[in-house]
Amino acid sequence: MKKLYIPALISVILLAFTMVFTSCEEYTNDGIPSFIQIDSVDFYTSNNQGTDYQKIYDVWVYIDNKHVGVYELPALFPVLYKGQHEIIIRPGIQVNGIAATRMYYPFFTRDTMTVDLVQDEILNLSGELTPTFTYMPQTTFKWMEDFESFQSDLVKTTKSNTVVHIYSGDERDMEHGGNVCGQIVLKDSTTYFEVYNNEKLYDIPSLGDNVYLEISYKCDDVMTVGIYAYYDYGSNIVQTPIMRCNPTDEWKKVYVYMTNTIANYFSADSFRIYLSGGSIAEETTERKEFYIDNLKLLY
Repeated sequence: MKKLYIPALISVILLAFTMVFTSCEEYTNDGIPSFIQIDSVDFYTSNNQGTDYQKIYDVWVYIDNKHVGVYELPALFPVLYKGQHEIIIRPGIQVNGIAATRMYYPFFTRDTMTVDLVQDEILNLSGELTPTFTYMPQTTFKWMEDFESFQSDLVKTTKSNTVVHIYSGDERDMEHGGNVCGQIVLKDSTTYFEVYNNEKLYDIPSLGDNVYLEISYKCDDVMTVGIYAYYDYGSNIVQTPIMRCNPTDEWKKVYVYMTNTIANYFSADSFRIYLSGGSIAEETTERKEFYIDNLKLLY
């Protein structure tokens, strides 16, 4: 039996030596790091892409095409490099608003720059070096709703006893831009809302391609985001919730991951996005307000 373990032990020793010598060849700075500081990033949109406000939580950093880490903004981190190097920075989000599910957003460009790293000094990527991102040119904006036309494409379903109103008061999201947002109010006998986009959505990729819904919201109670999947041209309908937006007294922006849900219904003819809140079972309710804005379905 002992003979069986000797080759494995030798392999482990050789691997360890290989890692040590590879490390020595790669990092020729005597273990003294350089530092990179990124306090903020910029994002810009083009025509017909909606608001340029994004909630970029962290940056995914690559040096000479090697991944060196993910850093929450604002960030200050060491790297074992010196001299001129190419740095690639990708913007990261929280999928479905969950801090434990961080990922670089597939629809954003990456920023690439060549910089000079000096040992034991901080390179501050600000000013002209501020990482800057846009939407990828190939991104498809399948459906958008920002209410700026002063009418809503979100209509109530047969379950709902209220509609989306256009709101221009103080509760609208000033940070995200725009003059208005959508408002839904539940009170008294109006206890439940469910709204979805007026026209069915066709040709959404359903074989694993990335599909996300961006949405900004502020609400007094839980709001559910999900889809309606239509089969046989509407004769068979399946409704599926995807995520719950928890109550918040501040505006939040979330990136709803829809890829797997859409893939589960790959044979559906079309889809609708729905939002719902309140309770069908209750006969009366205290006043609850829901505000929504800047919805974008992307793939």
